[in-house]
Amino acid sequence: MIIRWFLRSLFTSASLVIATVTAVSCVPANGADATATKPESVVSRPLAKRKATRVEVAVVRATTPHLDLSIPGEVEGYRDAELGTTLGGYVERVDVKLGSRVRAGQGLASIGLATAELQVEQSLAELESVRTDLNVVEKAGASVTRARRDAATFRLRSAEARHKLAELNRDRARVRAPFAGVVADVFVELGEVLPPGGRVVRLVEVDPVKVTLSISDRDIGSLREGMDVQVVMSADSQIYRGQIAQIGPAADLKTRTFMAEVRVPNEEGRLRPGMIATVKADISLGSEALALPQYILVTRRSGNGVFVREGDVATWRPVEIGRVLRDQVTITRGVSPGDEVIVTGHRELVDGDNIIVTRQGTCCKDGVVSFGDT
Repeated sequence: MIIRWFLRSLFTSASLVIATVTAVSCVPANGADATATKPESVVSRPLAKRKATRVEVAVVRATTPHLDLSIPGEVEGYRDAELGTTLGGYVERVDVKLGSRVRAGQGLASIGLATAELQVEQSLAELESVRTDLNVVEKAGASVTRARRDAATFRLRSAEARHKLAELNRDRARVRAPFAGVVADVFVELGEVLPPGGRVVRLVEVDPVKVTLSISDRDIGSLREGMDVQVVMSADSQIYRGQIAQIGPAADLKTRTFMAEVRVPNEEGRLRPGMIATVKADISLGSEALALPQYILVTRRSGNGVFVREGDVATWRPVEIGRVLRDQVTITRGVSPGDEVIVTGHRELVDGDNIIVTRQGTCCKDGVVSFGDT
């Protein structure tokens, strides 16, 4: 029994000595952390090589950037006014009808004119009476107190003002055309009684007319006031010529578009308010430039740029942008004529990537890349 216990203790002590020697032999001689040592196969493994990307390229050529815009619009009278009466009253005369052409200053209707004329006569009689009283006071001289003389002077000024007001109401009782145009609507009939501010006629100036447009933000920068445009109608084969008369300074908050007006001569009266028209603008820079479609540009934090082919490698080129014509941009710096710009597959590239060119074309006519097979 004693011999068995002695042998078991001896065996346990020998196992502890072997385990301690093994642990010490695993520590590096220089004291470095064992976890810092990596297998030789991991350290010497080469990085995976990126595969070549298939792309399409286009040789850049200097062109004259050009853009044809077609914008729908509506024909309206150049001036459109609903005329009325200030004081209202009895409709005594209606001198026009629907479609009547009138000249500036021509009478259109008389509203409460008889009453206004009587008020003028009444105010004139009061004015003459006050003048007579003032003459009597002035002839009396020093026998009349200053207060009475001042009161007579005040009554004269009041009477003159009432007479001028009566004459003004008489003039406004005659509804006159503020500009030459066509009567588009008549709102009254003979014998009616209108309230103050009641509508009488609608007058529209139809020579010239205006075409109102709603322009998107991508096109607003290409247009300017005074630009010559063409106007075509679906119901008329004639081409009308006009000018952009006005461009709104701010977009409509609901539609996010800019309002513009095109002035069009209409001597023959063939353009009528309410017609649908199409305005065409031929926009050109007038000189040669390097123009690229916007989709070719790649935007980074550092700015815009393109990828250019140099042998079998894609090279990143920062560029400076000039004028924008809708989906075209002119390049003022960074690209030269003859450079091969990558136009397809450039979104997946990084600087220095290998590429395989699958198709080559030329860039760009009116913002379009052309290939030999198209």
